[in-house]
Amino acid sequence: MAVNSIPIMAMAGACTVAEVNEIVDVGTIAPEQVGTPSVFVQAVVQGNTFEQHGATYTDLWVRSGQLR
Repeated sequence: MAVNSIPIMAMAGACTVAEVNEIVDVGTIAPEQVGTPSVFVQAVVQGNTFEQHGATYTDLWVRSGQLR
């Protein structure tokens, strides 16, 4: 999904849940780095780190025989 369509999809939905890799204090990141403005978000869920995602996908690919 293109970055510029994320706010439009958030406005169209009845409920928007943002999955983030890390929860940080206000002002830690630049507003331009935020994909969905907070006014459109009803819930925030902390997901896995990039390393955890990589390990999960590597494990799945190895078990499926796609990666050796």
